[in-house]
Amino acid sequence: VFGSWRTVAQVWPVVPLLVGLFWGLGQTASLSFGQGAGRQVGAVNLLPATDTADFAATLRNLGAQKGTGAREVKIDVVWPARVADPMLPTLRWQLRDYPNARFSGSLPADPAPLVITAVSGVAGSDPAGDDASGVARLGATYRGREFALLQRWTPANLGDFNAHLRWVLFREAKNPPEKLNVLLWVEQSESE
Repeated sequence: VFGSWRTVAQVWPVVPLLVGLFWGLGQTASLSFGQGAGRQVGAVNLLPATDTADFAATLRNLGAQKGTGAREVKIDVVWPARVADPMLPTLRWQLRDYPNARFSGSLPADPAPLVITAVSGVAGSDPAGDDASGVARLGATYRGREFALLQRWTPANLGDFNAHLRWVLFREAKNPPEKLNVLLWVEQSESE
């Protein structure tokens, strides 16, 4: 079929047209799902997770119970500052309306009624028992709940050829994103 360079030169413009056709079909199909080209995120990105709204509502409700107003509660954020950690800016943004939020790398001597920590900083999660953040000092008077605030998806986990083709054409993946979680600790009174 391709016996000469002249034939190759005549067929070559068809290749970008076919690529554009397949991309256009993929975009047309994604519009049906509300994922048009202008609203799609990059392949490797951090996005708010599904628990972000629940986290904000829980903070507001617990703040009304533990403080003088909905946003007047004292909150300690025990989070070591790491350069590449995306959670600390997210927590600062989520707590922007809470004037009594304290950010520190370890638990203060007088913990607040609400304490936010990393999941890995929980007492008992480290087999060596090394708890540099001091979360183990919270004791039995605090109860924790885990919230997923960020999610990250990478195309490395796609798997087979069909999954890659589905990603290229439709920007759809069947593997779930990785969740980045925090723990919200609440001080329990004797009556609770």
